[in-house]
Amino acid sequence: MTKFFNSNIGRLRLLAILEGLTLLVLVFVSVPLKHAFGVTQLSSILGPIHGIFFLLFVFNTISVATEYEWSLIKQLGKC
Repeated sequence: MTKFFNSNIGRLRLLAILEGLTLLVLVFVSVPLKHAFGVTQLSSILGPIHGIFFLLFVFNTISVATEYEWSLIKQLGKC
């Protein structure tokens, strides 16, 4: 686990994993519970947590891209 905190890329990977997990739980657990059974508590808790992880991921991605001089045009060309 400490390898994730040794570099900016490691932190980016950790945030990507956490953000992805919160998205999956939100979409496949929380939203069906909300719409099928009317259970809104999980959505009201997990929604902001997912939003925080998403913002941290975006800010860290910008930081890593600046540090490693990633070119936006070059990266879009690989898609």
